[in-house]
Amino acid sequence: MKESDLIQHLLDVISQQHNDAFTIIAIFIAVIGLGAIFTGILQWRFSDKQIDKMKEQFKNEFREEFKIDEMNEILKKTETTQRNAEEKISEMEEVIEDARRQLSDNKKQLTQFKNYDVEGKAGLLAHVSKDIDEVDASNSVGLVIKTLDPIIENGDLTQNTLSELCIQTGNALYVVIKIKFKSEDYSTKMKKLVEMLLNQYTKVVDSNENNSEMLKELKRSTEYMNRAYTEYLNLLKGSKSDTNVDQNA
Repeated sequence: MKESDLIQHLLDVISQQHNDAFTIIAIFIAVIGLGAIFTGILQWRFSDKQIDKMKEQFKNEFREEFKIDEMNEILKKTETTQRNAEEKISEMEEVIEDARRQLSDNKKQLTQFKNYDVEGKAGLLAHVSKDIDEVDASNSVGLVIKTLDPIIENGDLTQNTLSELCIQTGNALYVVIKIKFKSEDYSTKMKKLVEMLLNQYTKVVDSNENNSEMLKELKRSTEYMNRAYTEYLNLLKGSKSDTNVDQNA
């Protein structure tokens, strides 16, 4: 074998060894890389599970330490209690509103009854005859005044009743004039009654809260009473004049 062939053979052997070495190293590196990748995957999965486990553990510890479940239960009970309370309050408000309406209705009915009562008593004023007792006649006027006074004080006198009282009082005065009934006590009480009615009429006129038609009717009733009372006063004046004439004679 020639020297050149030997040298070439050695070079081929060395080249083959280098290739084998590189192949082994590449395989080794590949194996190490795969091992690293596999280890990383396992570590990642382990880390996720560990993190989830830690989260769950933290939640449980947090719940136990701060009594979250108990607080949630208390909160639910509180919300339920609040809803029940709101329902009760709503029911109570309805009951109160019903009571107010009922009270208002009762007050209206009571006011109506009071007005009917005084109208009925005023209607008896015209039941006067020549043989009537002066005390009874005076007491009938006094009864109307006694009944009317608290109604006026409480502001419960209606315009209709005021108009009716003026008419009844005027009717009574015309009956008294017709039979020439003369009594000092009767005239004193009648004067007070007329003044009470006129005073209420003035208040109604001064008020802006009135119906024009009702006010016209009230005005007619008041004028009717005034005419009757004026004639009644003339009757009393004439009686005094006759008395003075008799005394002078």
